[in-house]
Amino acid sequence: MAPRASLNVAGLTLALDSPRRLDLRSFPEYYRPFLGPPGVPPPGEVHISVRMEVGDPARPSGDVTVFDTGDSWALSRDSDSYYLRLHPNRPSGPVLWTAVISCDWRQATVHCGAAALDRHADVAALAPPLSYPLDQLLWMYLLSFHQGALVHAAGVSLRGQGLLFPGKSGAGKSTLAGQLAARDGFRVLSDDRIAVREVGGRFLAYGTPWPGDQGAALNESAPLCAIYFLRHAEADAIVPLSPRQAAERLLPATSVPWYDPEPMTRVVRVLDALVARVPAFELRFRPGPDVVALLEGRTA
Repeated sequence: MAPRASLNVAGLTLALDSPRRLDLRSFPEYYRPFLGPPGVPPPGEVHISVRMEVGDPARPSGDVTVFDTGDSWALSRDSDSYYLRLHPNRPSGPVLWTAVISCDWRQATVHCGAAALDRHADVAALAPPLSYPLDQLLWMYLLSFHQGALVHAAGVSLRGQGLLFPGKSGAGKSTLAGQLAARDGFRVLSDDRIAVREVGGRFLAYGTPWPGDQGAALNESAPLCAIYFLRHAEADAIVPLSPRQAAERLLPATSVPWYDPEPMTRVVRVLDALVARVPAFELRFRPGPDVVALLEGRTA
């Protein structure tokens, strides 16, 4: 345990800092490849400061509700900051933590309740509350500031080329990912959530620590060369889509903060650029090895 650590997803590094030791054992196992020691980020990566504290923050005056689930978490903001509060079993449940985030999403302080403290070898350690909803909300907003978006998709690297397979639950992402993982040359970055970013004039697909049924979560990236929208069919086929058709299918599969106009606009712009520059297709397939061979031939 240490007072500092880092968490990297899609070239965006959260630099965790705390006056108490951080209990990194609290992270789910899929986070392990994305955790690292504190230090200077590699060139091209973005550092975001996240301070962990114990105790409640000062109650803001004049904050306006941005989004409220009604039963677990709520997001509000004032002229300087966003406030994300987790309080399950409302209205009777206590606030477990409050994240105070600067409006440019470059700095955050997470004020944790006493329940986040754990004693290990007689030392009080703080369990970082970087799980749902804080983790995915942070990256949804952070990606919007850095030419990116979080997509409900499987993603693989085939001979160094990134392939994206967006789709809702039940579309076959994890099934296809399992088939691809069994073949030489394929590396499954994730079977459920992929981050995409424009970096250096090209779009990259990044693995994330939020896997699906196959449990695929690699801290790797690949240049994105094609988008395949999945459709169950009687015969395997690859059908080209226009950028407009691709945008119409990609939008529902993307985490977009519809309730917050500025980041919403940034994400939509990223998607427009993505479908304009990366070819998109409908992948009609039956579960089986033939579709794998079809994809291999397409990228040969």
